[in-house]
Amino acid sequence: MGEFGELVNLIADAVFPPLCLSCENILGENEKVLAICGECLGRFEIGNGFFCPICRRRLPEPNVTCHNNARFVLASPLSFENRAVQKIIHLLKYRHITKAATPLAFFTVFYLTTISSMRSAGPEDFVMLPVPLHRSKERRRGFNQALLIAREIQRLAGMLDREKRLPSFTIESDVLARVKKTASQTKQKNRDERRRNVENAFVLTDKAKIERKNIMVVDDVFTSGATMGEIAKLLKANGAVKIIALTAART
Repeated sequence: MGEFGELVNLIADAVFPPLCLSCENILGENEKVLAICGECLGRFEIGNGFFCPICRRRLPEPNVTCHNNARFVLASPLSFENRAVQKIIHLLKYRHITKAATPLAFFTVFYLTTISSMRSAGPEDFVMLPVPLHRSKERRRGFNQALLIAREIQRLAGMLDREKRLPSFTIESDVLARVKKTASQTKQKNRDERRRNVENAFVLTDKAKIERKNIMVVDDVFTSGATMGEIAKLLKANGAVKIIALTAART
């Protein structure tokens, strides 16, 4: 960066001091990496284990689900009931504060490294597919939050997983495309409406990159599971082996 770059950063911090994404207090030097202060950090309760995507029951291992019709298992470290979690995701998606992807990815990587069965989730490494936005929505927002989180997960996993408890993640951001301009899932009244809203909304652009592969589908929040279910159906029909829905939070 050089002396000039360091001077610019010092001036920027003095004029616009970095604030905690959660409480908006000024961050200490060691707190800037995650953009969350130490006090707020303790308010994020990280779960463990995998979950059934239908009943949300905790699963003993990722190879077993409570329901035979579940095409995937859910991996999610945070509860969306937590107000701090809600705020950070809101900042990312609607205030366009992209640095909010870093703490979400950090909690996700930490969560994955604590799951002893993660390495046994499959014999191969994982292809990571961010849930795509329709091109018009991504153009308005300026980015895809799922892709930002996926990239941060990949980066932080390389830094934090010193004991090599995790498989490697290869991000494929162009394999899955959203071709249907769907309404917001939050505006749908029930599970059936959410399912119909995303029906046939996605296509694969390169089957070879997911065939006979283990897949992690990355998103910010898991709610009804309609979007993940539609994607998992498409992936299974095209030869995917194991599918894990990896989201920062779950409702």
